[in-house]
Amino acid sequence: MPLPAFQYLEPKSVKEASRLLRKTGRGKVLSGGTDLLPLMRMRLEEPALLVSLGAIPGLSFISYRKGRGLRVGAFTSLAAVGNSPEVKRQCPMLAQAAEKIASPQMRNAATLGGNILLDTKCPYYNQSPLWLESGERCLKAGGDRCLAVQGQDSCYAVWSSDTAPPLVALDARVKLVRGERARWLPIERLYSGLGDKPCKIAADEILTEVLVPEDSCRLQTIYLRYSQREVIDFSVVSVAAARYRRKESAEFRLVAGGVDPAPKRLLQAEALLRGKVIDKSTAQKAAAAAAKEVGPIKDVFYPSRFKRDVLRALVEQAILACESGKKE
Repeated sequence: MPLPAFQYLEPKSVKEASRLLRKTGRGKVLSGGTDLLPLMRMRLEEPALLVSLGAIPGLSFISYRKGRGLRVGAFTSLAAVGNSPEVKRQCPMLAQAAEKIASPQMRNAATLGGNILLDTKCPYYNQSPLWLESGERCLKAGGDRCLAVQGQDSCYAVWSSDTAPPLVALDARVKLVRGERARWLPIERLYSGLGDKPCKIAADEILTEVLVPEDSCRLQTIYLRYSQREVIDFSVVSVAAARYRRKESAEFRLVAGGVDPAPKRLLQAEALLRGKVIDKSTAQKAAAAAAKEVGPIKDVFYPSRFKRDVLRALVEQAILACESGKKE
């Protein structure tokens, strides 16, 4: 299906890009385009203006400074993130996640910023215009109720980004620029938890940079995911685990993807691990708690019980992997 009509502009600065988005009102930022352009072909997105970041200097970089942490430009390709020796040295989990996304060709085009702001996915919504017009519309398509989880008045389209759970687990922050103003936001607060409006970012605000703080660098971490195929497919369920050292005991930060409209902190599982000796029994208890604390999970292909079982297995595996590889 051809793309709908739109205007295409290449501003030379973030300030100019923000101004164009604010002036138009119906504009979209174009980064790698690997998610936005397919949505446009399906008529799920029909922006009047595409504002490309490709001509703006300084948005593609990877830099580590001791005491500050790891900085990655939002326009940096996923291939560059996955292949970077500095990312592998400081935040190996982020490199692991980037390497698992789609295909090599798509990773060369897709960007870190685009993956962080990836739209939620749902089999009821991500369909052709004919499908959407043939029956009742769901919340994400302008209806008044969720069709994936019957009886719910909130959208349960799930979060499928692979880089977001690791970045939440690493307590990363993102830089958002709007005109002359810039703000730093903990990435966990970027996500609304609403499937139909997943990111709390203004229409004329642009994500320019990601910072993983020094305290989160060189931790024992792991990223695990389950998908139908190792390449191309979005993850069905994913888990990012980071083992922090807090005073006299270790603390885990566990984040799941594919089970909620946002990257999901598994707080009950984290609490069960705090200050405990980590062994198989402890890991199993935390994994069981993780499977219970996620909300409704429903899609056409995978029932809730299946997703919860996969989540339980991945959490247990991630905890034990972090503990066995600890550097103390």
